[in-house]
Amino acid sequence: MKKRLLAALAMILGLSAAARAEEEPPPPAATPAVPFEASSPPRHLGAAGDFGARGQFVIGVDVPYQNEAPQVAFIRSSVSTGGSTHTTIEVRPSVDYFVAPHVSVGGLVGYSRGDVAFGGAGVASERSVTELSIGVRAGYDVRMTDLVSIWGRIEVIYAHISGAGSGYDVPLIVNVPVLLHPASHFFLGAGPTFSRDLAANLGGVSIAKTTNYGLQGIIGGYFGD
Repeated sequence: MKKRLLAALAMILGLSAAARAEEEPPPPAATPAVPFEASSPPRHLGAAGDFGARGQFVIGVDVPYQNEAPQVAFIRSSVSTGGSTHTTIEVRPSVDYFVAPHVSVGGLVGYSRGDVAFGGAGVASERSVTELSIGVRAGYDVRMTDLVSIWGRIEVIYAHISGAGSGYDVPLIVNVPVLLHPASHFFLGAGPTFSRDLAANLGGVSIAKTTNYGLQGIIGGYFGD
């Protein structure tokens, strides 16, 4: 009798467990693991992409040297057979600063002194001409490739002349050099240049205004962010 009761109880428990198993949903399938992919590093834009960042200072020298070019020079020349002797000293440092990406402002100050000595036949005389100048300019740099950019600049200079008559000269200068950046913080290049006197006066009298155009070289470097 006891055996029949135990068998019946075991059958009831088995049926109950089977019913619960049918009611419970199957466990969710495991999501396959996705392989980790490292993000690609940002592409470096080359030395030309480094140039023109906000906060950079640029020091450059125009080649060949012109009166408007930042330069330091000492020149002495003479004419044979008792002619004149010329001595010229020039200092014109300049700097540009990028106030925003690719947008630059700059300026220069200059000092130039020329001494001309005349001699011959027992007669000697000397005449000196001094020029003080100050200029401002603005520019914009456009990156073309990893190694090439174009840096256009427009500049206005005021030069005061004293000595053999007092006067002034106010040229407007436009330079558009194509720059090659062979390494970071260094560049060289060349491009068209144009200058035109906005005003020119000597001894209180307006004089003929000069227009120049041609090709201008530049070499320089920069530092900062």
